[in-house]
Amino acid sequence: MICDPFPRLMVARDLVNLGAAAVVMSLGKARELGVPDDKLVYLRGHADLEEQTLLARPDLGAAPTAWTAAREALRVAGIGLDDLATLDLYSCFPVAVFNVCDGTGLATDDPRGLTVTGGLPFFGGPGNNYSMHAIAETVARMRDQPGAFGLVGANGGIMSKYSVGVYSTAPAPWVPDRSAQLQRAVATAPQVSSRARVDGPARIETYTVRHAFEPRTGLVVGRLHADDSRFLAIMAPESLAAVDDPIGRDIIVTSSEKGNTAVMVP
Repeated sequence: MICDPFPRLMVARDLVNLGAAAVVMSLGKARELGVPDDKLVYLRGHADLEEQTLLARPDLGAAPTAWTAAREALRVAGIGLDDLATLDLYSCFPVAVFNVCDGTGLATDDPRGLTVTGGLPFFGGPGNNYSMHAIAETVARMRDQPGAFGLVGANGGIMSKYSVGVYSTAPAPWVPDRSAQLQRAVATAPQVSSRARVDGPARIETYTVRHAFEPRTGLVVGRLHADDSRFLAIMAPESLAAVDDPIGRDIIVTSSEKGNTAVMVP
């Protein structure tokens, strides 16, 4: 176990020695360089959005910009989810995959699969370059399936930004996306207020225990009863393990120069 609730095989493997690259150019330049027609793969759909900061999100388990970007990229490509032959969803943790599935209606057991490489926990990815490998593999598969479409979803940060590309050998005129317009909607969406230092009664909104670090530490995201503001606090892991489900349980929080410390209310 790395951090609750993720065991090792659900966590990205980034200590790998891999490399990938893509050459992007205009069709005119490709013709000039003599690239064969059967090697040409076009970026048919595209979108790129940034999410609210983590503690400001109304739902900590969701990042709507990811599925919004996926929908926009499909719209630009002029196709629907069912028209895709391949998909690769960034898979640093399960939540990054389920977030897109929940928002788009994509089944987690879709027979097409949700990765073309094996995903970050198994194929791995050097730093944040994983999606370049997914793009390279998608390009290869599109060349093997002329006219088919493949989607790559790339996450950055704590589901902080999401970029989507749809690829195909089928050419089409360039279509601009509406990322800037959609980003303005994110800026005006409701947000939760947060505080660095809090004292008083509160409840646990979510939590984790860091098992693979010394000292073993419990971390909670809480909501203060007084004003429902959100905060972070350290908590004894034994206290979190002593109850069946800590989420929603009452705690008392005390602040200091080092941060907030929480204890469970009996």
